[in-house]
Amino acid sequence: ATSRRSLYYYLLLLCMAKLRGCRVMMYGCGIGPVYGGLHRWAAARVIDKCVDIITLRDDDSVQELANMGVSHPYIVRTADPTICIQQLESGQTEQLFARLGIPADGRYIGFGLREWKGFDRAAPEIARAAQYAWETYGLIPVFVPIEYPHDCDAAEKVIRQLHCPYFLISEQIAINETISVLSRMSLVVGMRLHSLIFAVENGVPSIGISYDMKVDGFLKSIGRQDVTLHVQDVTGEQLMEQIDRLQGEQERSRWKQAAGQLT
Repeated sequence: ATSRRSLYYYLLLLCMAKLRGCRVMMYGCGIGPVYGGLHRWAAARVIDKCVDIITLRDDDSVQELANMGVSHPYIVRTADPTICIQQLESGQTEQLFARLGIPADGRYIGFGLREWKGFDRAAPEIARAAQYAWETYGLIPVFVPIEYPHDCDAAEKVIRQLHCPYFLISEQIAINETISVLSRMSLVVGMRLHSLIFAVENGVPSIGISYDMKVDGFLKSIGRQDVTLHVQDVTGEQLMEQIDRLQGEQERSRWKQAAGQLT
């Protein structure tokens, strides 16, 4: 989806490692989309010949390798490796919130957004939903960049259309700090895959705005494809409906179960 250069860069690394006599493990991967018959053939051939073990983070990736004809490596479906990152202690998280200027005792809806084709159309719809969350449930929007500073540009496009309090994390913070911030959200709306993973591992109800099959694949892997929307056609009404649905206590229990499954 990025470009074929990315595909051949990664395939070249696998070939070089095998040529140097290394055993090769593809660790915590999502597979696809790989477009075009030649590219799929090349990927399958290199992976089959050069890789010994693969761990995959969703069932769609397992199926994609099977569809491409990969059969030699030992393949295991497991969780994304970031589930192993140690989070901050409660007191450290409160200190982090203080440093960021965010009251630790507030009620928040987190947003993990990114620039992508179709986002300019989606931004006003996301803003409508953020405004609705504030007006209806008192949830203050917090924009959490997963890839700083690029994600701040996407956040700004939404922020410009808000008429409610909000917070934007406008500095680089560590991954375990990002996880700890998202763990304190009442709800998360995520385009970035890892904004969703970090929220779900803490049992935080989440809505995915998919721009890539890896987002669909992750939510499907935890049995929550029902909260998947797509950036090309997402509407404020869809987001508001999901926000309403995820407020119930029964939903919170389901997300705690998803967190246990992911762990």
